[in-house]
Amino acid sequence: MSKERMKPCPFCGSKGKDLRVDPSGVLRFGGKVDPLGWSVCCKKCLCCGPYHDDKTEAVKSWNTATRDQ
Repeated sequence: MSKERMKPCPFCGSKGKDLRVDPSGVLRFGGKVDPLGWSVCCKKCLCCGPYHDDKTEAVKSWNTATRDQ
């Protein structure tokens, strides 16, 4: 995965540690998550971007998001 830098949240302006790339997946025995997709989420306003097959695409999508979407 390339280290693409995430832009601030398009809704509340949060950045840095308030943003994270989260898996959407199935919780398996022992607490392991098998990711079915990835999305960038803001911990402050709870906004999440669309899900993608890999982290890089999730970050790229987040970086092009606008308040109108």
